[in-house]
Amino acid sequence: MLEEVAKSIVNSYRVNLLNEETFDLFEHNPNSICKIARFKKKNGKVLVYKFDRVVTLMDSKGQNIEIKTIFPFFNDSEAIKGLKAMADYIIFYQGEINANINVIICNMKSELTGNNKNQMDAAEHFVYFILNSINRQFHKSYKIKIRKVLFTSKTRGIWYDNYRKNNNMIMLYQSNGDNIETCQIEDICNS
Repeated sequence: MLEEVAKSIVNSYRVNLLNEETFDLFEHNPNSICKIARFKKKNGKVLVYKFDRVVTLMDSKGQNIEIKTIFPFFNDSEAIKGLKAMADYIIFYQGEINANINVIICNMKSELTGNNKNQMDAAEHFVYFILNSINRQFHKSYKIKIRKVLFTSKTRGIWYDNYRKNNNMIMLYQSNGDNIETCQIEDICNS
C-alpha cells in the first residue's frame, strides 16, 4: 500500500527523512516549546506527510500556485472553527515481518492540549478518506490500523494521568528540549 500512497499524494506534502531508522519531526512555530517528535523503528518502511504547511503546486497551464491553507475548499469562519483542524504529521508504516499497514497520527503541543482531540480526529477521518480513495482507484481492499501519539512539553503529573484516562487511545511522549522521549514505532503498532 505504501507504493499507492506515494503515487496518490502530492509529493510536496511528503517529509524527506535523512534517516528512516531514527528520525525527528519538527514544529516550526518559533513560540513552541515542544519542537521535536522523535521516532525509532527497527525495520520496515515509512512515509511521513505534513499537510498543514504552504506548498507550491503546478496548475494545468504550467503555472505555479501557492497553497497556503489546508483544505482550501472549506470556509475559514469563526462560526465553524475547527473545520480545517489537522494533526501535525501522518506517518504510514509497513513492517517487514507483518505486511499490515499502520498509520501513526502525530501531534505536537506546547503546554496546552485543548484542541488536540479535534486535530487528531480530523486527521483520522482524512486518513480513511485517503485509504478509501486508494482502494477505489487501485481496486484494492487495504485495511489499516491507526495509532495516535501526542508529544507535549508538559512534564508528567496529575494532568498526565487524567489525560491518559480520558484519551486512552492516545500515547503520550514528552518533548521539551531537555527531555525528548522516543516513540518506538513497532511497540505502538503491535500494542
